[in-house]
Amino acid sequence: MALSLRTRLTAWYSVLLVLTVAVFSAAVLWLHWRLILEEFDEGLGSITSTAANVVEEELGEVHDLGHAATEMAAVVHPADFAVEVLDASGAPLLKVSPPLPLPAEVRSPGFTKATETLEADDGRQWRVMVRGRTAKGFRYLVAVGAPLDEASEQWRTLVRACLIGIPLALVFAAGGGLWLGRAGLRPLTSMAAEAHAITATTLDTRLRSRPRRSGWPRKFPACGCFPTLRER
Repeated sequence: MALSLRTRLTAWYSVLLVLTVAVFSAAVLWLHWRLILEEFDEGLGSITSTAANVVEEELGEVHDLGHAATEMAAVVHPADFAVEVLDASGAPLLKVSPPLPLPAEVRSPGFTKATETLEADDGRQWRVMVRGRTAKGFRYLVAVGAPLDEASEQWRTLVRACLIGIPLALVFAAGGGLWLGRAGLRPLTSMAAEAHAITATTLDTRLRSRPRRSGWPRKFPACGCFPTLRER
């Protein structure tokens, strides 16, 4: 069965609207996650710099990397963050709880820095930053990380809101498009029905002229754009 012009227009309008909203929503969700990670990385970078400065000061006094790491752990212990000092080989000098997942490349020669999202042994996602430093003849690494539980929950809340709100918005938009199409095409539908009723035995029948609405352009009077159809 052939679809009416109004139905086809509504279908195309709905498809284009769905594609537009889907692309826009995906871009918003991706951008929101990137902003969360950037904010996380700023905090990790600040703690990394503080920890490295404390280690450097302690090395200037005791020339012992293990002791400097112990003093750093006593001074720098932000809530919800784990801070570790690693030796040049990538081995932790002090154990932290919970264990901090580390990038595999920290044990590679010449490693300098990395910022990654890693999965811990318990399945939790961590954002981890590792920076290499050299001070007083010692080569060491500072690793700082924090679980992404809260950030992931915020992002999932936004996803759920999109999954609920976007379909409702599409339904209302499709309904509005159908209503507008019906209102806009009503004169054409009526004229087509009248023209279809004209047969060989009713050639003297003319289409009814409808009153021009206020504000309608005078150079396009109602039904005046279909002179041939009116003269059938």
